[in-house]
Amino acid sequence: MPFLISIIIVAYNRKNFLEELLEQIDSQPYKNYELIVCDDCSTDGTDKMMSNFVNRDKRILYIRNDQNLGMPENLNQCIKHTHGDYIAILNDDDLIADDIFVKWVEAAENFPKAALIFNQYAELDESTLKMIAKQTG
Repeated sequence: MPFLISIIIVAYNRKNFLEELLEQIDSQPYKNYELIVCDDCSTDGTDKMMSNFVNRDKRILYIRNDQNLGMPENLNQCIKHTHGDYIAILNDDDLIADDIFVKWVEAAENFPKAALIFNQYAELDESTLKMIAKQTG
């Protein structure tokens, strides 16, 4: 049986970034995951956008806080709801590789005693994004 990945995301007023990340998650070839999104009182319409995703995918749990709790407590809120073999923490403004879940599972299978699996990241600023857009046409 394939590993269940619990993906947790803390969200706060980054609806557009979060929406793109959720689309990337949805398009992953590895489908055995659950997604827990904890919204820390966003005021930008994140709740309405999330309801669309929740309605179309039963693997998504959306939690909206009654008061702003901050990052550490939100992560704890998400972790309480996980059922997976592994927990993956993403930020609401992340972009992910097309097959990142496959790579995570392969790493877990190849290193079964590992307590932590991590990957590199690159920080993108406005000039980097413009350069990428120019190169990709």
